[in-house]
Amino acid sequence: MKSYLEENGIHDPNLFPVSARMAYLLRKQGELTRAERNDKTNIADLLLKNQAWRSRNICLSVPL
Repeated sequence: MKSYLEENGIHDPNLFPVSARMAYLLRKQGELTRAERNDKTNIADLLLKNQAWRSRNICLSVPL
């Protein structure tokens, strides 16, 4: 992603992984269903814990 943006004139972009599903789950009032809890855990793993994925694909201006 970063190389694509740089090739198209956007140098040193700040990219932030986001998930609409995670935002929904974090804002949802009341208890989460089992499926929602699993989704939340899986998305958190993908966005927050997988250092290899982050370092290969994006450059964060601040650590998560």
